[in-house]
Amino acid sequence: MSLSNDSFDAYITPIQHTHVKLKKLFMIKGHPCRVTNADISAPGKHGHAKLNVTGVCLHCDKKFNMAGLKGHSNGQQPDILKLELDVSYVDEDNFQLMLEDGDIYNGVSFESHGSQSQEHLKIRDKFEEAVSTNKKCIVMLTRMPLVVNGREELFDRLNFDRLDVKD
Repeated sequence: MSLSNDSFDAYITPIQHTHVKLKKLFMIKGHPCRVTNADISAPGKHGHAKLNVTGVCLHCDKKFNMAGLKGHSNGQQPDILKLELDVSYVDEDNFQLMLEDGDIYNGVSFESHGSQSQEHLKIRDKFEEAVSTNKKCIVMLTRMPLVVNGREELFDRLNFDRLDVKD
């Protein structure tokens, strides 16, 4: 699987506001959010029910709110991709991840955290453990759509808490 050819639209599914439910994913103000509250008001004298959705962003953990008319427009449901990647190389400044098909996932470095950051030490220790026991060092990658300053982007997050050694 090549992650370089992915587009923003490939990670978005149109959804009617009537299908927004608690604990489901929904784009609110360009952020992929897990819905924490979805209130639908009764139709008023003009016949329209209002929808009020609150969610917590998967990217920044902030709370976002959206209000609109129920049934008059569609929203967007983010499709989140989760992959387990092999750690194939670690040095003082960088580490390299490999996809299932052997492609290299680039763009990962420790420069922003420093060479002795907790993430670097954790990856290095797990990688050395995997090499010494002839196993694989695995890290979880999550890719999600995000709108930043009006630009549609795909954001990749490495979950260092899910770092593991496997056969």
